[in-house]
Amino acid sequence: FSSAYSHGEEANRFGAVTQVAQTFSSSPYLEEILQLLVTMTAQQFGYKVVTVRLLDSRREELILRATQATNRAYQNKRAIKLNESIAGRVITEMQPSIVADVQDDPEYVGHDLAQEQGLRSMICLPLSIQNRAVGVISCYSGEVHDFSDDEVAALEALARQAAVSIEHARLQVRRTLMQEMHHRVKNNLQQVASLLRLEMSQDHAQDPKQALSDSLGRILAIASVHELLSRDDLDLVSIKSIAENLTALIQQSVVGPTQKIQFQITGGDGYLNTTQATQVTLVLNELIHNAVEHGFAEADEGLIHISIGIDRDEIILQVVNTGDPLPDDFGPESEGLGLQIIQSLSRGLGGTFQLGSVDEGTQAILRFTPSSAE
Repeated sequence: FSSAYSHGEEANRFGAVTQVAQTFSSSPYLEEILQLLVTMTAQQFGYKVVTVRLLDSRREELILRATQATNRAYQNKRAIKLNESIAGRVITEMQPSIVADVQDDPEYVGHDLAQEQGLRSMICLPLSIQNRAVGVISCYSGEVHDFSDDEVAALEALARQAAVSIEHARLQVRRTLMQEMHHRVKNNLQQVASLLRLEMSQDHAQDPKQALSDSLGRILAIASVHELLSRDDLDLVSIKSIAENLTALIQQSVVGPTQKIQFQITGGDGYLNTTQATQVTLVLNELIHNAVEHGFAEADEGLIHISIGIDRDEIILQVVNTGDPLPDDFGPESEGLGLQIIQSLSRGLGGTFQLGSVDEGTQAILRFTPSSAE
């Protein structure tokens, strides 16, 4: 771009803003709005890459939610903390920030990927409504570029309109969820009933009090999904948040007072619709419970490590415990109710489940592909 626009070019920029705003304001769906925003902004302004990150205020992170870049590594960029990035400063100060060349700017996070993608100049603008930040939009040129005052003004107008549309979409999600809440509660009660029927069908040598305690844990696990849904992004649930909630719950209710079991959660993060979130929550609940109850039946201390991996479009959840090893005669015929539930839910996710011994201890692996549809 030239650093100075003619009146005609300025009019074209604001015309582009109007066209983009009208297009994405017509959609009630958040993901569609965000994808339209990045795609049309890149097209209308001639940018090489445009990204949108939304703010997770609880975790103080900016999460990549949309980009028109086709590079998979770029699409899977990690969440960034507010205190470690230019985008975080934009949120804090509520002012646009311009970087002349991201390939050599010391404050920019991700020089290698910027060089690989051929990105040079960047402008990052806050997405805010009524002085409350909801995220940022970042626009990158493929060459060193001087963002003129007119261009910045046009982008600021677009960012304000985008923030309104994002907030509107979130309100629509809330309304939709309220309308569907009875349906979801009914489905969850049916799932609870199915779990209780499975428990009743077992040939119990188990103490009835313990059976009730196990069932209570599963019901609380389902409830934890709804607790997460009450937060900002009602349309998606974070796997890391699920793991954090479950480990805190199990640490309080299952781990014995003399046991010294540490919980560790590492890896990236993935976001699931509520159906898959409930299934994954129940699987993780069974795996962590089993790790505590069986992996540390004799051992008094050790580590339960939950790892979240993303390999292309597949999510890989691993739960490893360093406690007691699996029995020598362990096999499919020795599966209890918990493993039956895990196998059933794994199939429901369209995924696979493996359990076995490794050098570190006992390892369980769930692989599945996240679905965007409910």
